[in-house]
Amino acid sequence: MAKYRSIHVRFWTDGEIEGLSAHAKLLMAYLITNPYRNEAALYSLTRKRMANDLNLSIEQIDGALKETIDHKRIMYDEATSIVWVKNAIRHQALNENCRKSILTDIARCPCQPIANGLVSYYQSLGFVWVLNPLATHLTGYRVQGTGNRVQER
Repeated sequence: MAKYRSIHVRFWTDGEIEGLSAHAKLLMAYLITNPYRNEAALYSLTRKRMANDLNLSIEQIDGALKETIDHKRIMYDEATSIVWVKNAIRHQALNENCRKSILTDIARCPCQPIANGLVSYYQSLGFVWVLNPLATHLTGYRVQGTGNRVQER
C-alpha cells in the first residue's frame, strides 16, 4: 500500500467532477487518497467509516455515493462494502510490481460483479494484462509505452 497518494490538478477540472456536488467531490478525493485504498482502488470501506473520516452524516454519504454511482465514477456493493474507484488505475504509473498487486487485489475481491466490471472496463481501454486476474505473470504480452498498456506479442 502506498504511503501517499496524489491527485493531479486535472481532477478538479474534469468535466464529470466539475458537475458533482461538494460532498460528492469530497468523497471522490477521499476514495482516491484514503489509507484503506489498494493499488486496484478496489477495496472494502463501510459507509460508517466514510462518514466518520469525512465528518459527514450517513445520509450525506448516501447522497454522495448515489451521485458518484449515477455519474459512473464508482461502483459500491452495500452487502460487502466493496468500492471500486473507476479510472484510478488509468491515472497512475504502473510498473510490474504494481500490476501484480492489482491482479492480486482483483483475485481477492469478494464481490465478483464489481471485480468483473473492473476487468471489463480496463480491457476495453486496452489494458490487456487484466485479462486473467489470477495470473501471476504477463506471459505472452509485452509492455508498451509508459507501462500502462500492454500488447500481445
